[in-house]
Amino acid sequence: MFAVHFTEDRHTVLARRPLPDRRKDQVVVDVELRGICSSDLHAANLPEVYRGGFVMGHGMVGRIG
Repeated sequence: MFAVHFTEDRHTVLARRPLPDRRKDQVVVDVELRGICSSDLHAANLPEVYRGGFVMGHGMVGRIG
């Protein structure tokens, strides 16, 4: 899958990520839309808040797979 990733070296990139494994007590959501807000856009300028190494965005729409 593709995701907007904030890297450890503080760059925002579109990167291929592995599909997550599903445990018995979880669901996997097939995300159709995901929002990137202004706080995500300022992540590189806020090292005390955003440390890197994560997928950005929240407020998603999808289907449970």
